[in-house]
Amino acid sequence: MSELKVYLHTEHESNPLCIETNTPLFSWYLESQARGCSQTKYSILVTTIDGSLLWNSGEVASDEMAAIYAGTDLRPETTCSAKLTVWDNLNRTAESTCIFRTGLRTEGFNGEAWSGAKWIGTGSRDVRPEAMFVFELSCKLTLHPGSNSGGVLVGADDPRLMDRNKNILGIEAKPGESYVYFRLDTSPMERGENAVVEISRVGYATGSEMESLRILDIPQEVLSSNTRFEPHLLTLRFNNGLADIFMDGHKLNKPSGPPSFFNTGALNLNPAGAGNDYICFPALCTVGARAEQGQTLTAEDLVIRNFRQPRNVLFHAMETGETLRDGEIRWIDPTVGGTPMLRTEFSAKSIARAYLTITARGIYETYINGRKVGNDYFAPGLTQYNKTHMYQVYDVSDYIRAGDNALGIQLAEGWWSGMITFQGENTNFFGDVQSVLAKLVLEYPDGSRGVIVTDPDTFTSSTHGPISHASLFQGQVYNANCEISGWAEPGFNECWPKAVEIPLSQDNAVIGTVAGVLSSQEFDYSQQKCLGQIGNGVKCVEKLSALTVSNPRKGVYVYDFGQNIAGIPEIHFSAGHKGTKVTMRYAEVLYPELPEYEQHRGMIMVENLRATLATDEVILGSDAFCFAPQFTFHGFRYMEITGLEQPLPIDKVFALALSSAETITAEYHCSDEGVNRLFRNVCWSLRDNFISIPTDCPQRNERMGWSGDLSVFSRTAVHMTDCNTFLRRHLMAMRDLQREDGMFPDIAPIGGGFGGILWGSAGMTVAWESYLQYGDKRLLEEHYGAMTRYIDFLNAHVDQKTGLQTAGELGDWLGPQNGKTENGLLWMAYYVYDLEIMAKTAAVLGKPEAETYSQLHRLSSRRFQEIYLDEKTGHTVYSSEDCARGNRMIFEPIDRTKPLPPKAECGSYLMDTQTSYCVPMALNVLDEDGAIKAGVHLVDVCQRENEDDGGNLRPEYSLMTGFIGTAWILPSLTMAGRDDIAYRVLLNRQYPSWLYPVDQGATSIWERLDSYTTDRGFGGHNSMNSFNHYSFGAVGQWMITRSLGIVRETPGFRSFTLRPMPDEGKRVTEAHGWYLSPCGKIESSWKAITDGYEYQFAVPANTNCILELPGSETAVIRESGTMPESAEGCKPLGYNGGCHRFDLASGTYSFTVIN
Repeated sequence: MSELKVYLHTEHESNPLCIETNTPLFSWYLESQARGCSQTKYSILVTTIDGSLLWNSGEVASDEMAAIYAGTDLRPETTCSAKLTVWDNLNRTAESTCIFRTGLRTEGFNGEAWSGAKWIGTGSRDVRPEAMFVFELSCKLTLHPGSNSGGVLVGADDPRLMDRNKNILGIEAKPGESYVYFRLDTSPMERGENAVVEISRVGYATGSEMESLRILDIPQEVLSSNTRFEPHLLTLRFNNGLADIFMDGHKLNKPSGPPSFFNTGALNLNPAGAGNDYICFPALCTVGARAEQGQTLTAEDLVIRNFRQPRNVLFHAMETGETLRDGEIRWIDPTVGGTPMLRTEFSAKSIARAYLTITARGIYETYINGRKVGNDYFAPGLTQYNKTHMYQVYDVSDYIRAGDNALGIQLAEGWWSGMITFQGENTNFFGDVQSVLAKLVLEYPDGSRGVIVTDPDTFTSSTHGPISHASLFQGQVYNANCEISGWAEPGFNECWPKAVEIPLSQDNAVIGTVAGVLSSQEFDYSQQKCLGQIGNGVKCVEKLSALTVSNPRKGVYVYDFGQNIAGIPEIHFSAGHKGTKVTMRYAEVLYPELPEYEQHRGMIMVENLRATLATDEVILGSDAFCFAPQFTFHGFRYMEITGLEQPLPIDKVFALALSSAETITAEYHCSDEGVNRLFRNVCWSLRDNFISIPTDCPQRNERMGWSGDLSVFSRTAVHMTDCNTFLRRHLMAMRDLQREDGMFPDIAPIGGGFGGILWGSAGMTVAWESYLQYGDKRLLEEHYGAMTRYIDFLNAHVDQKTGLQTAGELGDWLGPQNGKTENGLLWMAYYVYDLEIMAKTAAVLGKPEAETYSQLHRLSSRRFQEIYLDEKTGHTVYSSEDCARGNRMIFEPIDRTKPLPPKAECGSYLMDTQTSYCVPMALNVLDEDGAIKAGVHLVDVCQRENEDDGGNLRPEYSLMTGFIGTAWILPSLTMAGRDDIAYRVLLNRQYPSWLYPVDQGATSIWERLDSYTTDRGFGGHNSMNSFNHYSFGAVGQWMITRSLGIVRETPGFRSFTLRPMPDEGKRVTEAHGWYLSPCGKIESSWKAITDGYEYQFAVPANTNCILELPGSETAVIRESGTMPESAEGCKPLGYNGGCHRFDLASGTYSFTVIN
C-alpha cells in the first residue's frame, strides 16, 4: 500500500515567523496514491518550542482539513510548534509539523514591543543628477548696472545626449553643448516693456543651434526699473519634462485654458513629447549660471530642493555669491552620493535561538557577521505606510556566534522615497530620508534573553560605501573601488560617525494634507498599524542564462535572455579593469527591421520606459567582481552593456527573475505550441507583476497597483499561484485608501487613477474570488464593512431618472472596439455583479441584510436588461443617442458629428459587440432567456468580421475585447454551449488575437493586442506600450477550468468537478495539466483517438469529485480497461446534459470514451 503524507500550514504559510492573530488557522492536505483515501480523524498538538503545552485538540473524528487554534492565549514573540496527526480509512497515519512564531502584537511603532528601538539612519539625501527629472532649482540673480542679461542653465551634459547610442535623437554632444537656458532679460524695459525670462534649448536636436522655446513676461510689480539691479529669485519647478517658472515667487507661466489634469499650464521642455508618456528630458544633470557677452551677473544661493514636501534642500552652491562676466559660465555638478550603511557590534553567549525583527522607511538589506540575512528583496515591501507598515522576522540562530558579533544594515529609497508612479509630483511620496527600526532577540538555553536594538548611541553609520545611488525606477550605481571590507563583521575599526535618530516628522516625511492633480490625500500616522509580514515578499524565482550577444554598433553589446522578466542582472566581471565605467540599460524589445526604424536597427527600444531611466552603472575595481544590484529592478528581456572593449562571454551574464509569486501552481500543455507559449506567457506576466503588490507593469514609470487589472486577472491568478495572503495584503491596501464616501481606490497602495467602478470593484471581486478559491471566510469577515460601504457608494451613484450606474470613468480599456461598447453598460453590469457578491458574502457570514442585497441585485439586473437588451431579439443596444456616438474620456465633449449605428428592432441604436454580450452573460446579469439570446449573438459576432474603432475590418474569430471583456469572452462562449467557437477564438493567429503576439515572439502578455505588428511596428505606441501586462492573460483561467475542466464546486476545492472539454474541431488534439489546489494536486488530461478520447485524472485524497465526460449517450466507456461500475472508487451517476457522470474517490484514473 502506498504511503500517506500530510502537509500542514499555519495561516496558509509554511513556518511563518510573525503571525498577529491569537487564533491561527491550521490547514492541511493529504497525499496518497491509493484509491478512496479519506481522512477519518485528526489531532493537533501545539507547544512552545521548548515543549510547554499550549493546546491539544485531542483526536477529532472529522474529515475536515482545517482547524482554528483553541488553546491558551499565545504570548507575543513566542515560537511554537504545531504537530498534526491524521488517520485515514485505510488504517494509516501521517504526521506533519509546522513551526510558527507570534508577532509583536502592537499598535503602531511606539509601544514596548520594540524594546526601545529607535528609527535611525544617516539623515542623508543622495542626488543622481542624470536620473532626476522631478526637482526644484532656485538661484538669486543680480544684474550689475549696465547689464541686462544672464541666467541659469539646467540639464547640461546629459550622458544620454553625449552618446548617440543612448538616445533616439541622433545626438552626440560634447561637454557644454547641451542644456536648457533660462535667461533673465531686462532689455525690453528700455523700450517701456516688461522684463522677460526667455527659455531656450540647445543640443537637444542634431546641430548645436540655440532653440528659443518661450518668452515669459515678468510683471512690473515683480521687476521694475526701480528693482532692475536688485537680487531676484528665479525658481524652476521641473516635473517630468514640464516646468513652472517663478520670479520672486510669482508664477510666470499660466494655463492657456481651464486648469485640469491635462492642462496645468506647465511648459513642455521635452523634445520627445509633453507629459508622462515619453522618455524624459531634461534631467537635472549639470547646472550653472551664465552672464551674456558684455554683461555682468552675480549668482547666489543656487539651491536644489525636493519637488514634493518636505521640500528639503538636496544641494546648495554659491552660498556667498559668484560674479560672472563676459559670457562666463559657472558649471556645477550637483551629485551627492551615498546610500546609508549602519552597523553595531555585540557579544553573545551560546544561544538557543535568535530572531531579528526589522522594518524600514525605505528598503533594507541586513547582514550578521558578514552573511546576508534571508533571501528577500525590497523588504519591507510596499504598503500604504501611513496606514499599514509591515515588519519582517528572521530566524538568525545560525548566524550568531558565541563571542563577538556584528550587525550591518544597508538602506535605499524603495517606495518610501524616490520616483514612484507615472506622476512626477509623487516623487518622495512618503518622505525623503530612509531609516530603519530593528531589534535582535537572543534567546539563551536558561530562558533568559538579550536584546540588541537600533539606537544612535550604539550604531555608527556611513554613506561612503560602494552604492552611491539606488532607485527602484532609475537603477543602481556601484563603485567596486569603494567596497568596505569587513564592515558587517566584528573587529571593524574604521571610525564611522554615530547614526542619527530619525523620528517621523514634517522634516523628513509627508504629513498632513497634500493636494494632488486629481484629488488631495491625507497623510495621517496616528492610526498606523504595525503588522508582521503578510504574504510572500520578493524573491529570486529563476535564474536565466544569456542566450546570445549581438553587436549592433561599435562598443554596444546586447544580451538576449530569451524571456521578458522583472528582475536584475548577475554579471561576472573579470579582474584587471580598474576604473572602467560600465553601463547597463534594459529593454523588453529591440527595434525591428522595418524602414521606420532603420537607424535604430538591433538597438534596444527604451521609449516605453518613459521617465524610468532603468540604467545601472558600475565602476570596476582591480579584482574580479559580480554585479547583482539589490535595490532596483527592471522589466527586460534584453540588456545592453557599454563601456567594455569586448563583450563578456554569455556564460558570465545572467538574469535573476524576481517575484512574490514563488511557485506556479498550475500547468497546461496541449498539441498547439502557440497555446502552450501563451500559457507560459501568462505565468511569466503574473510572476513579473507580483512584485510586493500586484502591478500593472514592471518596466516603465508606473508599476502601480491598478485595481482593474487585478480584478479581471484574479480568477487566473488564484489558479496559477498560491496568492491567498498576497491578495489579502492588497485588500488591506484598498481598505487603507477607501474614501469616506465608500469608493475603493483605482490604485492601491498610493492611490490616484481614473478607472471608476470597473477598477474600484476589485474590492469586491478579488475578495470573493479569493474566498472561493481558498475557502477562508475570515478574509470576508475582515473585509465586509468595506464592502458594504462600497455598495452604499454605488447605490448613491444610481441615476434616479434612468436607473443607470454613474460611478464610472474608463470602459473596455484598449479593446479594438472600446469606442463602440458603451462604458455605461459595463458600469451597470459590474454594479449588478457587485450586488450579487454582496448578497452572497452576507449570506456566507450569516448577515440579516443578505436578502435585502439579493432583492436589489434582482431589481438592478432587470433594469440592466430593460435598458441594454432588445427584449425581442436579445441584441445589445445603447442607452441613449449620445452614447451611440461612441465613448469618450470624461473631459472630452460629445462629438455629435459622428455617424450613428443602425437601430435595433426596439428602436434603440444597435451596439452588438463581443464585450457587450460576454460581460453581462458571465457576470450573471441576464435572466435565462436574455442569456440564451445574448449567447447566440455572441457566437455570431465572434464568427463574423468586425470593424474596429479605427474603421479597420478585422477577420472572423478575432478578439475584439479589451481589459474588461477579455476575461469573460471564452467563459461566456462556454455558457452558450459553444466551446467549439471558444477554441476558434483561442487559436486565431491573426490580429487581434491572443496568439498574434505569440507569433511575433512574445514571451509575456502585452498591454496592447497590437503592441507590435509586422506591418506597423509599434504603431505609434512607442511610449504608451508595455510588453508585460497581465490583463489580456485572463484567458489562463479558462484553460484550466474548461479545457482541462478542473472546476471548484465548494470554496477551497474540497468538492470539485472534472469536466474536460476537448476541441470538437480537432484543431487541438490533446491537452494535459494540473492545479495544486488547497486540498492537493488535481490532474486532468485528454487526447483524441479514433472515434473518441482518452482521459487521465488524478483526484487528491480526502476530496469529493464528480467527473463529467462528454460523449453520446450510447458511447462505450472504460476505466483502465474495465466497465466503470466495476472500477474501484468509480460510481456511475447516469447521463445528463451530453455527459456521462461519475462519482470518483481519490486516486488516479484512466478512461476511454468511444462514441
